[in-house]
Amino acid sequence: MKGGDPVWIDRNGDNTIDDNDRIMEGSHNPKVQGGWANTIRYRDFELNFLLSYAFGRKLINENMAARFDFANREGADDIGAVKEVFYWSEPEGDMDRIPRYNPWSAVRPYQVNQTLFLEDGSFVRLRSVTLTYNFRGPGWPNGA
Repeated sequence: MKGGDPVWIDRNGDNTIDDNDRIMEGSHNPKVQGGWANTIRYRDFELNFLLSYAFGRKLINENMAARFDFANREGADDIGAVKEVFYWSEPEGDMDRIPRYNPWSAVRPYQVNQTLFLEDGSFVRLRSVTLTYNFRGPGWPNGA
């Protein structure tokens, strides 16, 4: 391992990084989820809306992980493949979230099923909104 390589944790203490060291991190099931609907009335106007939300969920960004699949995209004309990324650089010794890319290393720093591509999947979404105006007058029900 060199500076800039991904940091793997030896979970079982056997001094070997392999599939036995993998653990489940996060969950796609939200800790809290729900919705809120309401109607607000002012004179002859009504505003109806519906919000839905989910908090505390983690998702793998597979689209981003696929962009970092350098080995399989090296010879392809694919605009989606990332060739130049900001990564850890040895001369400055700066730390970054993205490990350095070394095609000759035995370490595969960009794997789809790692926490590098794990993102917060929480959201609040406006599902629907309706603004209405109620006409009232002669000939209308409840008209004056």
